[in-house]
This record gives sequence, structure tokens and C-alpha cells, in this order.
Amino acid sequence: MDSLLSDTLLLSLGDLAGLSPRELLLVNLIEKLYLRERVLEGENQFLRDELMRLKGGNAKPEFEKTKNGGVLEGNWSSPVEQTGVGKRKRTGCVKGSKKNKEVSRIVIHDVVPDFLPSDAKKISSLKHYQQELVVYRELVLHEIHRWYSKSEGKTYSSAPAGLISGGYGQNLQTFIQLLHHCGDMTQAKIGELLGLYEIEISCGTISDVVNRPYEWVKAERAAILAAGIASSPYTQSDSTQSKESGVSQKTHIFGSDFFSAFYSTNGKSRIDLLSALQDMPEGGIDLSFNVQSVALLEASVVSDKHLPAISEVFAQSPTVKLAEFDALLAQKDPILVEKPTVLKRIKECLALGHYWTQTDYPVIQWLLTDNAPEYRCLAQTAQALCWIHDARNYNKLMPKLPMFQQILADFLKEYWQLYQKLLAFKNATQEQQNLLKISIPQDFETLFTKKTAYEDLNQWINHTLAYQNQLLAVLTNPALPLHNNAAELAARRIVRKRDISLHTMSRKGTIVRDAFLTIIQTAHKIRINALKYIANANANIQQISLAQHINILYQ
Repeated sequence: MDSLLSDTLLLSLGDLAGLSPRELLLVNLIEKLYLRERVLEGENQFLRDELMRLKGGNAKPEFEKTKNGGVLEGNWSSPVEQTGVGKRKRTGCVKGSKKNKEVSRIVIHDVVPDFLPSDAKKISSLKHYQQELVVYRELVLHEIHRWYSKSEGKTYSSAPAGLISGGYGQNLQTFIQLLHHCGDMTQAKIGELLGLYEIEISCGTISDVVNRPYEWVKAERAAILAAGIASSPYTQSDSTQSKESGVSQKTHIFGSDFFSAFYSTNGKSRIDLLSALQDMPEGGIDLSFNVQSVALLEASVVSDKHLPAISEVFAQSPTVKLAEFDALLAQKDPILVEKPTVLKRIKECLALGHYWTQTDYPVIQWLLTDNAPEYRCLAQTAQALCWIHDARNYNKLMPKLPMFQQILADFLKEYWQLYQKLLAFKNATQEQQNLLKISIPQDFETLFTKKTAYEDLNQWINHTLAYQNQLLAVLTNPALPLHNNAAELAARRIVRKRDISLHTMSRKGTIVRDAFLTIIQTAHKIRINALKYIANANANIQQISLAQHINILYQ
């Protein structure tokens, strides 16, 4: 057996032609045994680490992979690392001239005369600009005048609206919002910081200040989502784990070049996504039994015998609330309610049918996501898939035999060459795009219909071929990105919040957090990506909402 393994390891790519089908099958079996060995080694190490922790010891430390020529050893996860094209730039550091800012105060530095020689003459003055931040506590006393009208039996006051209701000024409340939502500080740490400036404020009051703008930030989030989807040539989406009062949730992110919207739901099903896309209405989303939903039901292989009972549920009203549907359907078809898988499929079809026909919220036409099943059928025109997510399937392959390593390396080289060709298509002229629309699908089919000697690679090649239309959607809509990295980067904001605060404590707090993230991330995208558009817009652009910004930028 050892001799057979040694001979197999020495096989090169050129030796494959001389192998019989049985010998080739044996070689692939040996590769699978190596893969199983690596999996078992990983599981064994995990169990050892757990045993050490139970005994009060430490697990085996993990170290980053060493660098080789500036590139991490192992598989690549993106075309940037594979080809060197599109070098990453630092983000978040914006450096500009301080001279263009308005000067707040001038400090003149005069040298003491005794320090100077008797013949010293002033020859010039130097200007040095220095940015400064002033933070201090003020205790403001408001003197309020009151009047009493005997004829009306009524008292009048000169106090402005909202002054008496709170003992904390607007600047302080704004500072708290900035620390919490932009600085990612916990409410307890904000209290400690303010305490250093002798500001007396409790954690409960800080929580109240943070959640006070609930109504307007919720409305602004809905306006940003609607304007972004309606105006953008595409929408991309991703989700990540979050928590509310210790209960796991999913935060969904929708975005494009000029907006990002965050919505947290109880799960990541298609119903949850549709709820978020309709701004999570009170009482749940509506279901409709129409032409679109019937077509979806038939495509979902729902038996025709169930359609009459479903139709009777909507006899009195064209729409039914999701929360009420089960009880209404139980009256018409009790057996159907006892089939959870079929019932879930029916509700998704009815919810999609309503979403596609309602006019209260814009419907996504082009959607870019990973290959998660809940995203299917959401877009009315087409769904595009992320190339980087597809490439990760091949990066997971770690063949042991040299000939399989060479086969995988040759395939990935062609893979990224095709990716670069798609990037060139996005920036090409119309005439060049017309030619590439013919050649790229041919290259795709040539690459993903080939049969190699490496069986595990062939399985993923067939998987990619099945999603040809979704991966080549950019040929129809050149505005589509080839990857979903922007949505994943936006999801990191929720991950950062989770790392710092673990979870929110109430539904109201979750909505305020998501709404502020929506506003902040959208404003950041507009500031970074749209300065040239804003410079050419009307003089009052700073006075309009972010949703109106988005509409202007896409005009």
C-alpha cells in the first residue's frame, strides 16, 4: 500500500493519458482518502482542544499563514489576489487642506523683546493652521416668563417647545448620538465619558436619548430604501447574524452605489426578506391570490386540488394578512394546514404575488446576491450571482496529488481570465460590448463543459454551469457588479455593533440602530461616491433628505 501511494504521488499531469479508467478511478479514490484524512485530523484537533479546555488548559494556538512574496500562502479568495489587478486602497481616511476651512480664532505669538538681539528686524510672518476640538460642560439657566389670562383662564409661557421636557440640551443629545451610532460606544461607556466632564446623566436617560428619534429615523430609513431601489439600476443584498435581547435574529442589508438599508427580522426566509422590502408593516405583510401567485404556485409544484381552497380564502378580500392566513385556510382545507412544508411554499408564492403587484413599495428588478435559496424569485427581471462566492467553491479544493494540483491551477487561471474579460466588458464601448456578448458565453461554455481527471473539480464545474444565466447577467445589465463585496462590507457594520454591544434590548432599540446605520452608511456613500454630482446640484441640496439625494444622483 505504501508503495502504491508513493507511485501515485509521483504521477504528473502528463501521465494521466496512460491511465486506464479503473486506474483513474483509483487515483481519485486516493485523493478522496487524503481529503477525509484532513477532515478527521481537524475534528480530532477540535476534540483535543475541547478536552484541554475542560481540564482547565489552553487550546492549540492558531497562527496566521506566512507570507510568500507579499501574498498569503494557500488558495486565493478574490481576483485581486489572483491577478494583482485592482489593488485595494485604504478607506476611511480622508485628508484635505485645512486652509479652506473657516478660521474660528487667531492666536498671535510675539517673541519677548528681551530675547531678541538689538539689531533684529521683523522680516515676515508665518501662518500655521491647527485643527482643535473644544469639549466642555455648560450649565445653562433658562429664565422663563409666564402670563395668565383671567378672561380665558389660561396660562401662557415663553418657553420654546421641548425645553421643559428634558434637562439636557440639543448639543449634548447630538453628541450622545454621535458617540453611540458613529463612534460605536456603548451607553455605559458614554456615561463614563460624560461623567469625566461632570455631566450628571444616568444610563437610562442615555438610552432614552438614543431611542428618542425613533419615529423620524424609521421614516427616513423607509424613504431611503424606496428611493434606492426605485432609482438604482440594481440592488444587492446580504445578511448577517444579530441579536435582540438574547434572541438570535438576521439583519438584512440592501444597497447599491448610493444607499444601504438595514432591516432585522426573526429569520432569513423569503417571507422575512419580503417583510423587510416592504418596510416591515405592522401586522405583517399582505398575501394576494392573483395571476402571478398562481403561476408561482404551479411552478412550485403545489397540487391543483389545493387551489380552490386557497382561492376561497380571498373571496371576501383581495389581500389577507400573513398572520391571519393559517386560521382562514384551516376553515377551508384543514388537512393542508397540517403540511408545514407545503404551507410554507404556498405562503411564499402568495407573498411574492402580492409584492410584485403592489404599488406602495418599489419592486426590485435586478438583484445581486450569493446563491442562498431565499433570494430566488425576489427580483422581477433577473437575479445575478456573485463570482467571488462561486470561486470560493474551487478555493475549498486542496488536492494532495501533484497532478490534481496542476489541473486545479490551470483551471483557475482560465477562470480568472474569463472574469477579467467580464470586467473589460463593463468598461467597453457599445461596439466592443456587442462582440463580447457573443464571445463571452462561448468562453463560458467551453470552460465549464470540460471534463477533467479530477472528479471533485468536475462536480463544481457542473455546479457553475447550472447558473450560467445568473453569472452572465452583466451582459444584459452592464451596471451590475461582478461580486457582492459591497453588501458584505456593509454587513460588517452590524458585526462591529455585535462585537461591542452583543445585542439590543428591545424592538425599538433594534429599529433605531438599523435606521441610524441606514442613514449613516447612505450618507457615507453619497459623500464618497457622489461629490462631483453634489457639486453640480442646486444650492439647497444640503437641505433635502438623503432619499431625495439618491433620486438626484441617479437622474
